[in-house]
Amino acid sequence: MTMQQGPDRAAGCSPASDPSPQAVFPSEPGTVGQARSYAREVMERDLPGVDPEFVRDVQLVVSELVTNAGAP
Repeated sequence: MTMQQGPDRAAGCSPASDPSPQAVFPSEPGTVGQARSYAREVMERDLPGVDPEFVRDVQLVVSELVTNAGAP
């Protein structure tokens, strides 16, 4: 998994100054799990106390998007 930061993203920037975390994932088995983990990590880092049910809902959406993106 390769995480890319936006062009103006500096280490330690707060979410308010750059609310767009980005990641690039390869088109291979395991990518869906990596994307779900990344989404969870970003939410837990940037949204302290985030509702675990909300995290699961977002992970489900991420799974669908990544799966559909890899479809021919």
